Amino acid sequence: MNELHMPTFPLDGVRLIEASAGTGKTYTIANLYLRLVLERGMDVPQILVVTFTKAATEELRDRIRRRLREARDRLARGALEDDGDLGTLLRQAAGTPEEIGNRLEGALADMDEAAVFTIHGFAQRMLTDHAFESGAPFEAELLGDEHALRRAAVEDFWRRRFYDAPDADVAWAADEWGTPETLYAQIAGLLGRDAARLLPADAGGEAMRLAERWQALCAAARAAWDASGEAAAETLRASPALNRRTYNAKAVETALDAFAAWIEDAAPVPGRLPERIELFTPDKLAAATKKGQETPTGTLFERCGELVELAPRLARARRAALVAEAVDYARGAVDEHKRARSLLSYDDLLTRLDAVLVSADGAVLAARIRARYPVAMIDEFQDTDPVQYRIFSAVYAATDEPPPASSASAPSDGAAQLGLFDGIEEPDRREGRSGKAESGEEAELAAANEHSEAVSNAAWAPRSRSVALFMIGDPKQAIYGFRGADIFAYLTARKTAAEAYTLGTNWRSSSALVDAVNRVFARREKPFLFEGIEFHPAAPSPRADDGPLVVEGVQPPPLACWWLPNGGDKPLGSGAAKAQAAAACAHEIARLLGLAAAGQAAIGEAPLAAGDLAVLVRNRYEADEIRSALAAVGVASVFLARESIFDTLEAVDLRHLLRAAAEPGDTRALRAALATDLLGVDAAALDALNRDEAAWETWLDRFHGAQQRWREHGFMPMFAQLMTDCAIAHRLLAEPDGERRMTNLLQLAELLAEESGRRRGFEALLRWLDECIADPDGDDEQQQLRLESDESLVQVVTVHASKGLEYPLVFLPFPWAAKPFKADERPILFHAESDFAACADLGSEAREDHAKLAERERLAEDLRLLYVALTRAQRRVYLSWGRVAGADASALGWLLHGGQGIAGRDDVTLRDELLALDGGSGRLALLDLPAGAIRAPAPPLPAVQQARHFAGRIDAGWRVTSYSGLVAGHGERAELPDYDAVAADEAAPPARPQRDAFAFPRGAQAGLFLHALLEKLDFPEARGETLAQAVRAGLALHGFETEWQPAVEALIGRVLDTPLDETGLCLREVARADRRDELAFYYPLAPLGPGALNELLARDGALALDGERLAFNPLRGMMKGYIDLVFRRDRRYYLVDYKSNHLGDRAEDYAPPRLAEAMREHRYDLQYLIYCVALHRHLRARLPGYDYARDFGGVFYLFLRGMRPADGPRLGVYRDRPEPALVDALDALFAGGERAA
Repeated sequence: MNELHMPTFPLDGVRLIEASAGTGKTYTIANLYLRLVLERGMDVPQILVVTFTKAATEELRDRIRRRLREARDRLARGALEDDGDLGTLLRQAAGTPEEIGNRLEGALADMDEAAVFTIHGFAQRMLTDHAFESGAPFEAELLGDEHALRRAAVEDFWRRRFYDAPDADVAWAADEWGTPETLYAQIAGLLGRDAARLLPADAGGEAMRLAERWQALCAAARAAWDASGEAAAETLRASPALNRRTYNAKAVETALDAFAAWIEDAAPVPGRLPERIELFTPDKLAAATKKGQETPTGTLFERCGELVELAPRLARARRAALVAEAVDYARGAVDEHKRARSLLSYDDLLTRLDAVLVSADGAVLAARIRARYPVAMIDEFQDTDPVQYRIFSAVYAATDEPPPASSASAPSDGAAQLGLFDGIEEPDRREGRSGKAESGEEAELAAANEHSEAVSNAAWAPRSRSVALFMIGDPKQAIYGFRGADIFAYLTARKTAAEAYTLGTNWRSSSALVDAVNRVFARREKPFLFEGIEFHPAAPSPRADDGPLVVEGVQPPPLACWWLPNGGDKPLGSGAAKAQAAAACAHEIARLLGLAAAGQAAIGEAPLAAGDLAVLVRNRYEADEIRSALAAVGVASVFLARESIFDTLEAVDLRHLLRAAAEPGDTRALRAALATDLLGVDAAALDALNRDEAAWETWLDRFHGAQQRWREHGFMPMFAQLMTDCAIAHRLLAEPDGERRMTNLLQLAELLAEESGRRRGFEALLRWLDECIADPDGDDEQQQLRLESDESLVQVVTVHASKGLEYPLVFLPFPWAAKPFKADERPILFHAESDFAACADLGSEAREDHAKLAERERLAEDLRLLYVALTRAQRRVYLSWGRVAGADASALGWLLHGGQGIAGRDDVTLRDELLALDGGSGRLALLDLPAGAIRAPAPPLPAVQQARHFAGRIDAGWRVTSYSGLVAGHGERAELPDYDAVAADEAAPPARPQRDAFAFPRGAQAGLFLHALLEKLDFPEARGETLAQAVRAGLALHGFETEWQPAVEALIGRVLDTPLDETGLCLREVARADRRDELAFYYPLAPLGPGALNELLARDGALALDGERLAFNPLRGMMKGYIDLVFRRDRRYYLVDYKSNHLGDRAEDYAPPRLAEAMREHRYDLQYLIYCVALHRHLRARLPGYDYARDFGGVFYLFLRGMRPADGPRLGVYRDRPEPALVDALDALFAGGERAA
């Protein structure tokens, strides 16, 4: 492989550039770009640069612009003789200094039009800009994520396949998968853009053949049982030839009973055998035959042996057939769904461009792309997949061979199915300024018409001397296999590239650390397992040792490794090893920070800071271990992972919170919200709410208010109000990881606020949140976790998230942790050794061999992860090692010990193999675990800031109040939907044998249920099954026993059918269009004191409030309340309040005298006067020509338990129609028209 020398690197042809870690990949791309401008005179829009994330496109665009500016400034200074690449590149540029300067100025002016795209952005632009060649219609809509479509397709398949299936099939499916979610989890990886080759190829046919064989064997076994079953049973029970330890009486009888039951089963599950059937098989009989005795034989035993041999094969084949069927159905269903709705996913952009390029007309489109972009640079090429590889090879390769192996054939009508989109990802580009693109395009099209070339698997040749493709990446850093990247696509490209180059100078790490990492990977001839992924030792840069790490006056070795003692003969368990390594890591970090504070630890002239330290982990569980250890020694940290925000506890908690805000009347939803960490109500407090009506009503009020704010003002105002009212930030930030959790919550809120602009209504937004939680996508940049602090803190980072980053010191505490591949019932994903095609073994005969290939690929990726981790550091890396259980399966275990089992090897041997990395070079320090307690120095206190003095005046009398606040003796309580007062002794009513309205449970929960039920019902239709379903659902939702169903149905029927006055008016006659339920109101309240209100009410006589006069603090602000029901009848408006109060167990207990007493006792008469004023104001504002005497019908307080149609308004109905003068006087008083003292 050639060392890349920038000034002489060829600017045409197909070139592969392997850029090892720290060797300046982005710098190289910027220099190549500069050379294309200077030497080939290319315009900015002609140079295509493709990478994999939007953040990377911005970084590349910025680095290229800076390099062009540096060249322009150097040229302007005339400093062309300076050392370095830039001076050399300027000297060899074509043209006079003035011409070169014009080219650079023009390139800088055009940088906003630079063709720097993500791979999806490039595909989208090609399909849209070349709609004629691609046959793209104009109506397609871009779909961000199709996970939800795939899940729905699998669920639909499950319904179609099993809902009407025979019981045996249903039982089998339940045993194998249990739910469609489990099936989806198994096959989700098979539904992506480049379909894996399914093995066995004819899974359905194989399953059918084996099923037929199974049926024949079952029939033969039944026949043999009928013919010789008794004799066989006697043999098993009493044959002297058999060892009775195996064939003891209990085992034999269990086997015989199970076999007899299986024989009698008319439809046994195929592949499922009876318990202990192995006792019937020739192999088991032979193994249990006493020495010198003859093994019992018989037709039944032979058939059972054949069944036992066939059963696992049939089970495997059935499973494979079902999975293949599900994959095929889901793929087709998703494609059909998108086609019918003109939807395209991001993956479709690639597959459809691929389909067009390999079609008969693909050469025309390829020629146009080459003409537009004669030169393409593909950044991070090691992260390509087969589809992406085929796209670029189709455009820039030229042979007659077929493309690299694809496991799924491209659709023949791909060109006719393409879509065109609005909202292109990158800004519009224009063709070259000089007209070269046009002339080049004509030449390419002429060539395409003469000869349509196929994509190649063989060596690539450039289309012309003007065409170039530079593939830039590092196969040693290909670590994104979990999201579709395919190292085997890179290996194919490497074979086909005309020339390969390497960047050999490490500009990141010190010379000692470069040498140490070289030693780690040089221990094996093939340190990355696969042919084509080579390790070339890196060389340090000339500035490698500037600013060394100095600790206590010395430069420590670049590799430090704690030895983890096991303290016994057995290997150290992984749990104990993690605890030891995490503690050692935290101790060393605290020690270093303490030394830095004392001036004893520095990098160059700068004291070592917490932000210089990074701890690399594989997942959040390891991160939690490390962060807990750091917190224990007083070290603050931040966590960075390439994980989805929707895969966090905060996402689940927020879903519960929003569900309660959307449906505050749903008791279960509200209790679930209260139990979250966001609200922090523990089990004891939740239980206490059952008995504390005031506290429960406070929560109800809070969430009813949230619902109203959400409906009227949108998501974010509602969320902000809940954050304030419920003190969520205070609660979360008090937790040890409070900043992390608070950051997660705010990021979720931001995403929900953005999505709420695209989805109307509570349910639509909550469904979207549910879908995101069900299928989190850590590859989506918007979903990725954000850093919780901008402070200079110790960074805990996943290895995947650390790629592309660098840190002065790196801690890798768990390099021995590994998760070997286990061949369970899931499909085995691997690549064929012959053609690198992606395969999925669903249950083939070669499954064990394929499992070994999958394990080899797992180890290979772990080796690449280890390489990424070790090469993030600039000055020093800390590791831990020891005789840890499972360490031999790790990447470092393979490099150190060749993958040999370490459990049986002693510590001395293992330490010697570890020290062999050093070889006397002084590069490795083997450390014992630190002893003694330590504490990091406290960070310096921030400057004390003093709040400005507030000289204003806050009006303490302004508040939101309600009838409840007035009668309670103060004015601060805001009313919530009235779910009835409950006497202290009503929480536990005496037991009654009957289940009727009087015996129905009492209290706030009962009132909530009955109010919610009446609100939901359409009164005229509330009969029969319609009513029964509503009652059934309500009882379950509010936690009542189903035995109350008849009593509640009867109660509701009586309430709706009872005449409310002498005219026969009843609720049954009120249509849904003529009613408003839970009508909330706010109206301004002028300064009000108890004296004025008492005086006004006393003047009324009959309607004056009896008993104790009202006493509350003077107030002003807003009056708030909820009216259970307002309905319209014969152009008059009526006000209704439901009361579930228990007044007695007899109908007579709900007669007028007792109702009047209850009304006075709870001051409901003041309540309905307040309600009347609210409705009076509303109707006056909304009803033209409104007249209270004509338009207001009156007030009904319905005591639900006592209502009887036969008794009419005589029982359970309290009615009134306040005089207009009283309502007008109250209205005026509340508005400030009367004395308010």
